[in-house]
Amino acid sequence: QCFEAGADDFIAKPVNRLELRARVKSLLRIKQQHDALIDTMQLREDMSAMIVHDLRNPITSILLGTQFVLLKDNLKPDDKERLQTVHSSCQWLNSMVNELVLMAKLEAGKLTLKRSPIDLQALALAVVTEFEEIAAAKQIHIKTALPPPGREINADKNLLHRLLDNLLSNAIKFSPKD
Repeated sequence: QCFEAGADDFIAKPVNRLELRARVKSLLRIKQQHDALIDTMQLREDMSAMIVHDLRNPITSILLGTQFVLLKDNLKPDDKERLQTVHSSCQWLNSMVNELVLMAKLEAGKLTLKRSPIDLQALALAVVTEFEEIAAAKQIHIKTALPPPGREINADKNLLHRLLDNLLSNAIKFSPKD
């Protein structure tokens, strides 16, 4: 009945000293294992945060470098296509890193909404534009039915962008060619 009521342990009367010592030792061992697990989880969280933070700099450098080279007119078509693939892949990687940062903030309870007026059509067009090359590589055509321009809502632009980004990303990922 004690366990069913939610107790972790109990000692029946009259108290047996050997049983009491054994139960206390057992609970202390469980507490030590729990503390070690908490420490390990904190270490993992700290390392993940450090890795995600350290990934941002090289990703930004690659994105800027590929974007700069893509603006040049003297590229061969094959080279330009390869560079566009690298740039798109790097954008995808950057998106995943941003997702990890967002999840870490959410788990830590440090995610704050930054509400502002957002034009839904402009935001949706921006997201669609980001995925056109990826969709084209998979021979998928993105069709849109967007709200009229100027229609605004009050929301967190970055989170709404992430939401649309994830929806479109998954739609492309799980859609067959053509």
